[in-house]
Amino acid sequence: MYHWQNINGTKIKTRTIKEFSDITGLRLSNCQSLACGHYQTLRGWISPSKKAKKRKERLLRRLVNTITGEVKTLGISANAFARDHGLCENELWKLLRGHKVAYRHWVTESTYLATQTHLAGANI
Repeated sequence: MYHWQNINGTKIKTRTIKEFSDITGLRLSNCQSLACGHYQTLRGWISPSKKAKKRKERLLRRLVNTITGEVKTLGISANAFARDHGLCENELWKLLRGHKVAYRHWVTESTYLATQTHLAGANI
């Protein structure tokens, strides 16, 4: 059983690689390379292998704007995310690597959830 995941969060379970190839329209050889971990990503699909763990974490990392409350997935390119939201690429990378807690009201989702549960516990 293979569990495939898209960058957008779409998940597919298939019994064979051929079935995944038929569903997505990708070449079978490319799907086999994706399944074994030779490719970590392929046209928005993330490899189900353990080799791609760090890539999967980065692609699916979510950022929260503390002012507006919007939650955005980082996606393939952190630099494109920075350009789209008017952020400095270098400062965004510092936020993603943990050198900063927040940057222009953007924080990682894990930091946001940790602070919310901590603040909720303090009000009791």
